Amino acid sequence: MYAVNGFLNEAEKVFNIIGFKDVQCLNYLILEYGKSGFKEKAFRVFVDMLSSDSEPTDYTFTNLISSCSENFGIGKGKQMHGLAVKYGVVKVTYLVNAFITMYGKLGMVEDSERMFHILSERTLISWTALISGYIRSCSEKAFHTFLELLDHGISCYPGCLVTVLDGFSECKNLDLGVQLHAFVVKFNAILIGFTETSIDGNDEDAMVLFHQLKLTGIKPDLVTFSRLLCLSTKQACLVKGKCLHAFTIKTRFEPDLTVNNSLITMYAKCGSIEDACLIFDGMSRRDSVSWNAIVSTYSIHGQGKMAPRLFEEMKQGVAVDEITILAVLQACCYTGLWQEGLCILNEMESNSGITSSVEHFACMVDLLGRAGRLSEAMNLINVSPFQDSPLL
Repeated sequence: MYAVNGFLNEAEKVFNIIGFKDVQCLNYLILEYGKSGFKEKAFRVFVDMLSSDSEPTDYTFTNLISSCSENFGIGKGKQMHGLAVKYGVVKVTYLVNAFITMYGKLGMVEDSERMFHILSERTLISWTALISGYIRSCSEKAFHTFLELLDHGISCYPGCLVTVLDGFSECKNLDLGVQLHAFVVKFNAILIGFTETSIDGNDEDAMVLFHQLKLTGIKPDLVTFSRLLCLSTKQACLVKGKCLHAFTIKTRFEPDLTVNNSLITMYAKCGSIEDACLIFDGMSRRDSVSWNAIVSTYSIHGQGKMAPRLFEEMKQGVAVDEITILAVLQACCYTGLWQEGLCILNEMESNSGITSSVEHFACMVDLLGRAGRLSEAMNLINVSPFQDSPLL
């Protein structure tokens, strides 16, 4: 209690009056001394433990190495390793991870590797500890090991990625540069995972990782921007979206069709219809995704009356699809344009060769209902091929 609340002197007094001090008690004191910065006191407790009848455990070594390894010289580090072997705890995973970290900090990369290879089960902590050691030595193995980690299918959390990216930035090793494109591919795969899992905090983690990517001098690709814009759209964060837009201009990716489509959707979802329209109007080439995005933009911002006009413009140069029809019908629904909506639904198969789906009929029934045309809505349900669908 005293140690946890920062009263280490009181904790020492209680410790000194205890008649029998078991290993758990000693381990706890070592841990608290280490956390409070009293490295020498922590090590003295360990030496006293060896002199008594108490036998150190894997927790003893883990606590001591985790808190004091920066003060260890090579000799003391080797002694700790030898004692762990003597007491039969050297193959415990979290203790081996601590030794990998310790040897990495001491610049003993080969010893760090040997500890890593004795593990029968390697966790993300194990891989990160080994990579950190390589990075301290500016070794090319850092990058190879990181790719190997991803190839093993191990979930790579932000801490590990930031370690790798920081290391690349600090080392400035040109030999690593030729391999960075492969990393961008891996980075994009991780971004896809963030987008699809939607775990709390992942959106922010992805932006942090992108910032680290830029610091290394690695050039993101089109997939990177598309994924990050998707995350900004999910968060409806205009500030982040504008920052990404600025970076696409800086890296000359702005003219890309996919990036522009993502920018339209991002600005629309973030509430900036003006910016969405500027992107759309400035595009030299548009596909159906571009048109669907701008129609949806007007729709969600209460300007659905623009949808039929845009729909007619689109038909002059781009083949419409079922998503286009649905987007236009939704826009008509929001603005009460029931006659225009009914005309589009009736002509979609003959003019565009698109078969009406239940979603199209459901949207049109909703439109007629909102416009007070209940008899027309009932007639549409009765003549539709989806009469029994609960959507209608």
